[in-house]
Amino acid sequence: MALEDSGRADGAAEVYRRLYLEYPGRSDLLYRLGGTLVKAGRPEEAAVLLKGRLSRFPTDSRAQLALGDAYFAMGR
Repeated sequence: MALEDSGRADGAAEVYRRLYLEYPGRSDLLYRLGGTLVKAGRPEEAAVLLKGRLSRFPTDSRAQLALGDAYFAMGR
């Protein structure tokens, strides 16, 4: 996404959040949202979203990996 590529992760995260709310079945949007939140310095928000995904789909390896990235960014 152009916003993300230009270093505007906050703007990209809000676009992904709106898209994910409009299309909640699109897990790829959730992973992108989580990644941009981490890039924007908001890994705690990413972790909350990803933990919610994993509570419904505990074997989702992409969500597990993205959550690991968020935890790493938090220093855990």
